[in-house]
Amino acid sequence: MLNPVTICGIEPGDNTVTPIHATNDGELLVAVSGGVVSGDQGDTSEAVIANGESLSDAIDLGSARLGGLYLGAGWTAADLTFQASFDGINFFDLYDASGAEVTVDADESRAIALDAALFRPFRRLKLRSGTAAAAVAQAAERTITLALVQ
Repeated sequence: MLNPVTICGIEPGDNTVTPIHATNDGELLVAVSGGVVSGDQGDTSEAVIANGESLSDAIDLGSARLGGLYLGAGWTAADLTFQASFDGINFFDLYDASGAEVTVDADESRAIALDAALFRPFRRLKLRSGTAAAAVAQAAERTITLALVQ
């Protein structure tokens, strides 16, 4: 049996991230083990931010959408934001309907649940350490595991 874990989620209609406590006794099963987020929600993919950089390479999600993230140990302190693309060539900073940059309160060794509806229109994403106005270079290569949902 898994111990309860704390994950963070974005409140619907808001881009504020708040903690959510989850256990393994319902439909949601989130387990963090060896840098992988696993559960019955879908597959995973990875985004890599290179040493000294703040922006990942493009990730093609195919028909899936982003539903969560896992950041491993050693994350250089910074929020996490996104760029999105319809064509895989032109990427734009991601904002919600109210005009606020979609921002996640990121920290090392953290599983983060996201509102997949925010990412539904976008097949391709880049993840950024920091914000559009203040990107933060990571002190080493960072691999972020993406939990994908259909």
